[in-house]
Amino acid sequence: MIVNTRPLSLSENIILLAKDQVLDLKNIHLSTLESNESSLDNQRFDLYVNEISAYDNIIFTSQSAVKFGSKILNLEDLSKSFEGEIYSIGPATSLELQKRGINPIVAQSYNSEGLLEVIRNKRGRSLLFCGKNSRGYLKDNLINLDVIDCYDLVFNSNALKQIERNDEIILVYNFKTLDFIVSSLDMEILNSKVFIVASNRILEQLRESRKNIEGLKIYIADEPSDLQMLKKASSFI
Repeated sequence: MIVNTRPLSLSENIILLAKDQVLDLKNIHLSTLESNESSLDNQRFDLYVNEISAYDNIIFTSQSAVKFGSKILNLEDLSKSFEGEIYSIGPATSLELQKRGINPIVAQSYNSEGLLEVIRNKRGRSLLFCGKNSRGYLKDNLINLDVIDCYDLVFNSNALKQIERNDEIILVYNFKTLDFIVSSLDMEILNSKVFIVASNRILEQLRESRKNIEGLKIYIADEPSDLQMLKKASSFI
């Protein structure tokens, strides 16, 4: 059994792919995405948006950053009026931007490190759209940067009860979700699972933050896409 842990709002593609490939997919949506639109930070957000022409680069780190960012900034108008560069962390994020008439520059390695290499030699001021759950790599390494944390990842402890004490292959797309699972379930359950993670950095972060995880069966997909996550999971069936 393959378990999808993504929020419901991000699961449409993987559900369709699993159906096409006749894979048994169990959806356990461990988190939901919630907008920060009503937060006090919106006073700062408004300031950034009103000064959009002052930026040379606009960066989106995820599909959700595009979806929630579009509630703060009119991306359709941006595609016509913004004279700087727009960057995407990967193909899924790029597709969300393309739906809004924007053709972004995409990092070849589909991660923050790759995006940094593309942007760091660019001069000027940058505006970053990301989630509050972001690991902060770009925030820490880019200078002259303003940040809009436009959404948050909120976990549901009750959903963990659906993870049973039998063999399952669990797909994990970010560190926060993996950390939530590992910190919430006992070792007997954890040791019965195979975890497929979207990047090596997720595994590195877990090793940095927690001890005694060497017995866990954690494997890395070739790319952080639904297709490659399912492909890696299928190799364990």
